[in-house]
Amino acid sequence: MQPIFKNKPVMEQEIFTNCIVKNKLEELTCTKQKLTPARLKRILEESDRGNNEQMLDLAKEMEEQEPHYAGVLAVRKRAITSLPMRIDKINEFPQEMGDLLKQVINDPCFGHMLEDALDALGKGYSVIEIIWQRKKGFWIPKEYVWKDQKLFQIDMNSRNKVYFIGKEKKQLIPQYKAIVHLHKLKSEVTANGGLARLVSFNYMCKNFTLQSWMRFLELFGQPLRLGKYAKGAKEQDIAVLKKAVSYIGSDAAAVIPENMQIEFVQSLRSGNAEIFEDLARWLDEQISKAVLGQTMTSDSGSSFSQAKVHNEVRQDICRADTMHLARTLNKDLIKAIVDINFGEQTIYPQFCFALPTKIDAQSVLESVKTLIPLGLNVDLDAVAKMLNIPVSK
Repeated sequence: MQPIFKNKPVMEQEIFTNCIVKNKLEELTCTKQKLTPARLKRILEESDRGNNEQMLDLAKEMEEQEPHYAGVLAVRKRAITSLPMRIDKINEFPQEMGDLLKQVINDPCFGHMLEDALDALGKGYSVIEIIWQRKKGFWIPKEYVWKDQKLFQIDMNSRNKVYFIGKEKKQLIPQYKAIVHLHKLKSEVTANGGLARLVSFNYMCKNFTLQSWMRFLELFGQPLRLGKYAKGAKEQDIAVLKKAVSYIGSDAAAVIPENMQIEFVQSLRSGNAEIFEDLARWLDEQISKAVLGQTMTSDSGSSFSQAKVHNEVRQDICRADTMHLARTLNKDLIKAIVDINFGEQTIYPQFCFALPTKIDAQSVLESVKTLIPLGLNVDLDAVAKMLNIPVSK
């Protein structure tokens, strides 16, 4: 097959620019409001109708203002980006093709692109524009540019197509120009498939919890400031005393008439501050369950055996995430590189992540101890490599 060379100027430049919807983005950015149950309800309802701009703003806000959610989301992303990568069965394809694909995945900007693509975990989908360059006779990605999801829209009918919002109408993304990663948390429209939607209610509740906790500390953490004035004091003097009592908590200084006094009375009121801490911790645990599938390796104290079982669940999630991301990269990047440089193929090389193999070291050692006396020749170097034990020569 002949290589495909189409729209050379388009391939070498950015075509998804923010200026097309700049006014809309500025308007949304400038209208931040406090998240309340009523506002959250409106955001979710608009997202259900396909208008996901406010949901995307909320997802961004959550990553910026909720440390726990940002932390566990980063853990889930880095569990993928830290894995070894390879082109599977690369020897079955022409060497020139294999060398070119290895060059692409070994490029440092490829790793940054993976992190940007995994923005879909929180927001449901991500779009990475490919800027191509001609180098040593081949077309390869020069850089990958993350694009704001609000520049695009999910097709509510097909549920798996992403449109670019143009000046007059929606446009399909040009072939070979973008990596579009869709994250489906459930069998529904992809715009509703992000983790941010799932944990948005917990995020709102935690905000209220922290506000109430701070208010509690403000009211119960300071003694009562009691101002006393003599009988017949002038209204002006009383106003000075009232102002002094109000400000002394923060300024730690005040000036009052000589015939007046301020006393600090230990408050007899009592309350249980632990209830706020317990609620905040419980909400964090629910966020961890939603993002990581478990809590014991991120929140609660637990034994090693309990954490090991829960980490197994997390590995299952990691395996599913790598499968989905690899499918996207094979469809939008690997196929594009092969088609552009070598023409359309019947079978394409497949990019994949090398998931670590879990080995029970105790079982391996017990098996070796049992089999050697029976006359089995065991390659000790192979056993050492399996157990990741250095062998001295």
